[in-house]
Amino acid sequence: MDRPYSKLEKVEEPKVFLATPLRENMNIHAETSAFCSYTSGFPDVKWGWINTLSAEMSRNNLIEDHEFYRQEYTHVFYVDSDTVPPNNALPILLEADADVIVGITPIIVNEGFCWSIAIEDDDDWIPMSEDLPREPFEVRCSGASCLLARKEVFRDIGWPWFKTEYQPKWENKGQAIKCGEDMYFFRKAREKGYKIIADPFVVCEHYKGVGLLKALRLARKLFEK
Repeated sequence: MDRPYSKLEKVEEPKVFLATPLRENMNIHAETSAFCSYTSGFPDVKWGWINTLSAEMSRNNLIEDHEFYRQEYTHVFYVDSDTVPPNNALPILLEADADVIVGITPIIVNEGFCWSIAIEDDDDWIPMSEDLPREPFEVRCSGASCLLARKEVFRDIGWPWFKTEYQPKWENKGQAIKCGEDMYFFRKAREKGYKIIADPFVVCEHYKGVGLLKALRLARKLFEK
């Protein structure tokens, strides 16, 4: 059977670690908490969370502190504390049978509203004004706010799985960050031969003071008047 999104053997009975990196003040959006509580009720799903000094430390420590390798997990499912996937997100992502797959999350960058996925360059985010493919599709990198990945991917990458890389700020057009911790993970995964898949059937809400999906819908209504 053709399995275009995976180079690993198929998992017949997934066992998922649902991992939520919290902000330093331990805040989690109420809708995110509700989603994680609901999803942790699925068979063979365990929810864990942690707060540390940074996103990269939280993502790494979630795996280390919850005995990810010693448990019989087959996948880790990262859901950030300000991200709300649809209730059926995990079954949809698992059904795609990918080694690394992400839900699609809205972000705000200098160019405006974008999806947190890039196809060609690491920071060439897709504008939300563009139509997405109707089937799962390969991307170069993504945000990690809704990320499902096989255990073997983490084994192949090796610690640290997530790492922020810095550079001299004023020698690089005022950009102090060379590579964010999520981009680092996706780059390492690609180097190991894994495809990064985005699933257009899993579109997440992303709360940045307000919900970005709701803000975009409101803006569209205003422009239509």
